[in-house]
Amino acid sequence: HNYGLEHCIHHHCFMNGSGNLEEDFVTPAIECGICLRKLQFRLGFGVVRRYEALLRVYQANSMNQEASWTRRRLDGL
Repeated sequence: HNYGLEHCIHHHCFMNGSGNLEEDFVTPAIECGICLRKLQFRLGFGVVRRYEALLRVYQANSMNQEASWTRRRLDGL
């Protein structure tokens, strides 16, 4: 459990529980909005700065789907 948060039961996100490697491989690299707010509350980060940093990491590592998702999320903020 990351930072004392329970597994997500609301949406498909990286905080979902998994019981095996097959489930691990289909877990997305992103969190849902509910888990984002829980993490923000626990860690005190700025959402825009976090997404900007993630975008740089995704672009540097050719993680195109994740970069595209993050870019769209930033455009909506």
